[in-house]
Amino acid sequence: MKTKHIIALVFLAIIPCTSAQEIFPQKTTLQQDAQQLDAGILSVAEALNHTATILKIEHDKIWSLPDERLLALLNANVARMITISAAKDAAATQINALLTQLNLPQYTTRAPVGFGRTDVKFDQKTNLFVIIPKEKEPEE
Repeated sequence: MKTKHIIALVFLAIIPCTSAQEIFPQKTTLQQDAQQLDAGILSVAEALNHTATILKIEHDKIWSLPDERLLALLNANVARMITISAAKDAAATQINALLTQLNLPQYTTRAPVGFGRTDVKFDQKTNLFVIIPKEKEPEE
């Protein structure tokens, strides 16, 4: 027997007017269904949060590469990179929107959208990704 049941039997023996229903109230079908719905929503939120975390980790890995390696990767197959970026951004946007809509405080991770660096741009003249040099501050 489980400890919970043993304790309940002891209470019933001590207080005979207490019924098992009072100690272990039965949930209505509606309460059981609502509990199952809540558990399902939590499972979905956990999966979305995990996906957002993976997208963030992978995003950070790529965008933290040294300049030369990053440009080599981005320009190795420009069409593929644009397609991958668009798909990732679309997925990240939807995942973030769903997590925001669920509004659960334990799931705060959001997937990054867009380039991971402000100095990287796509040059439409050359059809290549480039790094925009930082402007030098004027010397006084």
